[in-house]
Amino acid sequence: MSNFLSYQNIDFRFGDQNYYASSVSLSAQASVDAVLLNDGSLLNYAPNGAVVGGLSVDFYLTGSLPSFLQITGLNESPIDVSFAGVKINQVYSKSLSFSVEPFQPIIISAEFDWYGNVLLENFNKISQN
Repeated sequence: MSNFLSYQNIDFRFGDQNYYASSVSLSAQASVDAVLLNDGSLLNYAPNGAVVGGLSVDFYLTGSLPSFLQITGLNESPIDVSFAGVKINQVYSKSLSFSVEPFQPIIISAEFDWYGNVLLENFNKISQN
């Protein structure tokens, strides 16, 4: 998977809870096929099958551990996340680690897989300028 969005020091929203994230990276992976015109020339490439992605975020724990990270079984519910005008549906927890140092805030590093849509909230505003 390759990272195509990477942010530093932004607000990050899990479901209905906001956090300050020191880093956020979004990646995607898909099989692609060539789209050819009638004359055989290449027009573009298009995904073939499902597009899956990964989301990596480091954020400061400012209260109790968020409920979506308290994974107790295989029946995990998806969550929605949003940051910097990007919203992703159907995100699933994959891994979790903590960084704890004396007199420092606790940093949580979380990895997620996503299978839903990636929506760009300000895309129309940007493309009209």
